[in-house]
Amino acid sequence: MSIIAEYRWITPDQLTWFTKKPSALYELLFPDSIQESSKSTGGSPKAKDIPSALQDFKNFAEAIQNPGTNDELIIAKLPFMLRQWRAMIGEEGAQQILAEMAKGHPAIAEHLKANAHAAKPGKEDSHLLNIEKAWDGIHFVLTGAKQPSDNPISRALFGDRVIPDALGIMGYGPVRTLTSAQVAESARELRRLEPELSRRFDVNALVKADVYAIHDDPEELSYLKHHYERLLRFYEEACAEGYAMAVYMV
Repeated sequence: MSIIAEYRWITPDQLTWFTKKPSALYELLFPDSIQESSKSTGGSPKAKDIPSALQDFKNFAEAIQNPGTNDELIIAKLPFMLRQWRAMIGEEGAQQILAEMAKGHPAIAEHLKANAHAAKPGKEDSHLLNIEKAWDGIHFVLTGAKQPSDNPISRALFGDRVIPDALGIMGYGPVRTLTSAQVAESARELRRLEPELSRRFDVNALVKADVYAIHDDPEELSYLKHHYERLLRFYEEACAEGYAMAVYMV
């Protein structure tokens, strides 16, 4: 499976709370990974066991591929799917995917017809960004290193302070956060180094360093530039609104 980088705006107040109660951050980011029973009883949240999580995935995959097999699950997952599509390819692309799915899944078409606001973006849809597999390539081009370090570019891509994953939800390490001041610092550095991505790009060096998801193809630069520009805008908008940031790999 691919390792995808995601970024989520959080408020400074939320960040303060998450440092005191780490499980609250994971409940916010991954509500489907938390046992409903523990949430409803007010007890400590617990991660779903592996068999349950795997079965959820299998059921969802089957429902997507075979219309009518589990329409209730598809409708329940639709808001999450839309957020992910918007985070990856923007509103126009998300609507195109949704339209195609509605053609093949009558339950989705009926749901959208009965719920006029179901396909419309909410305020928090703009708070999530997914840069697919571009994170390692961008980092290597601008820092010359494979491992994160204590500089604004590394922090922009990988985060800083670790929020412990006590529930054992994450497969590629815990969520890391940035304060609003660090977001502003990273936004400035991303803007300053924007021209350097093209100047420093050397596909041979990236391939030799075994940078993740990079192939011996000059077109890789276009892929990295596309996601860099999205990351830059996302950080600058977060900075303008005074947000902190959560960074994680899925």
